[in-house]
Amino acid sequence: ILDFVQELRTDEDTVALITELKKDNYSVYSPDNFCLLLRRAGAIERVTADGTSFEGVVLEPNRVVIDGAEFWEPADQPELFWSITPVGQAALDSFQPRTLIRQALEAEPEYRSIYRTIIERIDCEEGADQKALSKMYDNKPVVEKPRLFVERFINHLSEAGAIAWKDKAWRLTEPGREAYAVLDE
Repeated sequence: ILDFVQELRTDEDTVALITELKKDNYSVYSPDNFCLLLRRAGAIERVTADGTSFEGVVLEPNRVVIDGAEFWEPADQPELFWSITPVGQAALDSFQPRTLIRQALEAEPEYRSIYRTIIERIDCEEGADQKALSKMYDNKPVVEKPRLFVERFINHLSEAGAIAWKDKAWRLTEPGREAYAVLDE
């Protein structure tokens, strides 16, 4: 989302993007909730077409006279867009999948073979679902003591940006393909 709103984006376009992202990533949050949460975190803001912040702006109603009677008419609201803030840009810039992947793999050298097997299994057109990956680890000595499940390794790879859930399967990302080089060191 932050990457998307580096350019001014309408609410409609932003909601469409988030709706598309939600197809592969179940969430109880609506697209509007995501925008609100990012806004509260200071990562995105509402701006006008020229990029001027619309946060905290109060539009004064217009006074109109019709047949001698005065009325208040709501002011026209300018078209609003979502835009990334400096805080959001810093967060986006700090997400470095290649570094995170390296850190995840180097932090647990005893599990390199597990990570390699997951990456190799996912690195194909059809990817792999959780069930297929779990079957690969039943009764593996390296994950018996302490007892570890494949979900743990998947979470580490996913959080680092090496793999992503798409079309009901885990798939290797472009940064994830570079994990082979780290594993071969």
